[in-house]
Amino acid sequence: MTALDIILSLPQRFKPEKWNGKTWKVQLDFSEPQGLQYLVTVSGSGCKLEQGLFPNPDCLVRCTGENYAKMELGELNPQWALMSGKVKVSNVALMLEFTKQFRRIKPGQGVESPTLSRPPISGPLEGIRVLDLSRLLPGPLASLWLAELGAEVIKIEDPDSPDPIREFVPIQNGVSVFHTALNRHKKSLALNLRLESGKKAFLKLVEKADIVLEGFRPGVIAKIGLDAETCRKVNPGLIFVSISGYGQTGPMAHLAGHDLNYLAMSGLLSLIGEGNMPSFQTADVAGGSYAALSGILAALVQKQRKGIGAYLDISMTEGAMPLGLLADEHAKALPGATFELSGSMPNYRLYATKDQRFMALAALEPKFWELFCKHSGKEHLLNMYVFSKVDLQKTIQELDDFFSQKTMQEWVDWNQGQDFCLTPVLTQQELKNHVHFKARSSFDKAGYQRNPFGFTKAENQGWAAPKLGEDSEQIFKDFGFSEDEIRNLQQK
Repeated sequence: MTALDIILSLPQRFKPEKWNGKTWKVQLDFSEPQGLQYLVTVSGSGCKLEQGLFPNPDCLVRCTGENYAKMELGELNPQWALMSGKVKVSNVALMLEFTKQFRRIKPGQGVESPTLSRPPISGPLEGIRVLDLSRLLPGPLASLWLAELGAEVIKIEDPDSPDPIREFVPIQNGVSVFHTALNRHKKSLALNLRLESGKKAFLKLVEKADIVLEGFRPGVIAKIGLDAETCRKVNPGLIFVSISGYGQTGPMAHLAGHDLNYLAMSGLLSLIGEGNMPSFQTADVAGGSYAALSGILAALVQKQRKGIGAYLDISMTEGAMPLGLLADEHAKALPGATFELSGSMPNYRLYATKDQRFMALAALEPKFWELFCKHSGKEHLLNMYVFSKVDLQKTIQELDDFFSQKTMQEWVDWNQGQDFCLTPVLTQQELKNHVHFKARSSFDKAGYQRNPFGFTKAENQGWAAPKLGEDSEQIFKDFGFSEDEIRNLQQK
């Protein structure tokens, strides 16, 4: 499908119900592989195309036709395209609102349900049904774990505005690697919940579901008309889970945020040093995914014992707070003092190696410190525990010099057979190839980490991340929709 094909399809893809009453003129100026200039006008009379360049548009979009087509087809993330300069937009806010006026391009539709292989995944949650409305990372990771534990997880997305992670770079074989990692073993249902027919269909699904998981900003799901109260009226035993940054109540509840904000508000960011930033999503995963999973499993036990459902209000900020529990208790007991496990002690610290890698020394207990000192020929440091602050700094400097004399691998070899809490700082690729994790089969054949919950899982269970709406027809059939109901939903 070319950029010209996509441009010419705009009038057919225009959604009058999304029009906000404004008249907009967007100038598309695309070069290579063919020069394409079109003015797109949206007004009360619909969407009109005019070929050529016109003065004073409300928004000017410039890029190659190839990159425009890739964005429309989901092969190029629009946000990354803007940041990298692959596309230039004179009014980003207007362009974002403008794109919502059109149905998405859906190439390659029509996958036949009979070709799908969706055998149940064996596990302790087999028979549990999950309707997953969440997007991006926290909710989808929690629902992935539920799927790997045997639950039937149905990922529900707006056909015109699906989970943005489907378009996140890097893209391999036309699919985002993040979407592939987070949404395997799930079924995909494309359903517009803002249409009355979509709401009714969702509530019919809710009747036979055990869990609903959503991660919208507080108030959004209620505005749609599918909040916990509404859903639990049709299914009193339902477990309804809301994951948000700051929780569903409180003065910050409706504020936007990301992992960095939640870490800052949880007090954790202050523990890693001023100006330092983690390169992994701690609050999203520990505060969101793990907290949601823990709450869901507890709610399932409650439902089994008492026959009642639950509403879970998961705050990623509050879920991350326990990670700083020891530092918090330390601060309460010794206000203003440095927390010992933050690098102030020479026996619990990272040390740079000759090849600019790092070794992690965590010889906290005296017995481990004694073993390290003897093996390294530094018996004069055995009494470190009664050293002054000045002596501690001298010890740190001495160990800095000591570890800088060998490469990381040389230190690993030096450490063989020893037991004083010294390990290399591995990269993500190195840990997948490490002899320990290979022996434990910590990763499957595709390179994905197996869930960390202790249940063994047979190889080759599950399936790859589904295409948008790939399972829609079969899901409706499984939930008891008639052929006429399914046909009407498809038409709408």
